[in-house]
Amino acid sequence: MEKDDKLTYESKRVIGRLFRQVKHVELASDSSLNSGSIKSFTMEVAMKFYDPDMVVDGFEDYVKDAINYKSEYDYKLGNLMDYYGYKAEAEILSGSITAVSKNFNRGKDLESIHYAIKALRKEARTWFDEKSDMKPDINDVQAAKASAWYHVTYHPDYWGRCNKGMERDHFLSFPWCVFDKVIQIKRRNSSLK
Repeated sequence: MEKDDKLTYESKRVIGRLFRQVKHVELASDSSLNSGSIKSFTMEVAMKFYDPDMVVDGFEDYVKDAINYKSEYDYKLGNLMDYYGYKAEAEILSGSITAVSKNFNRGKDLESIHYAIKALRKEARTWFDEKSDMKPDINDVQAAKASAWYHVTYHPDYWGRCNKGMERDHFLSFPWCVFDKVIQIKRRNSSLK
């Protein structure tokens, strides 16, 4: 993807479409690479880039639970960020911190952060799997749940609702705890077009 020394083409697969959408969001955002600051996902960006392919019949039945789970996830992720001194969600999820405190032990703390994030994702996955069929292929209930998780994270009507009262950015990683289901929805709905 975008290697100068290689022949490139536009992939029609899901990962190619996601890559182009993320790239488009990055280009459309106001962030300046020279400023060194990381801009947050804004409501304007949410309105422009919400993916209607992620809407699945029956997702409305799971929105209330999705809001509760996202609020819990965001609270725990925010606490991890505060504890380890991360300023942006992308930093803690990637393990790339832009500014470290004097007490930050890169080897020990990065490993601790990795395990803490892994545990949080696993916990979110158990929330998703509650009262669900555990088959690897997506079924209607799983699709509706994953769609609700995506919806409360990315739809502009829900922007900022899960972190009210906290001075935190709107976090985006919640539905990606069930990335396999999200990708299956996108793949299935894209093939219907």
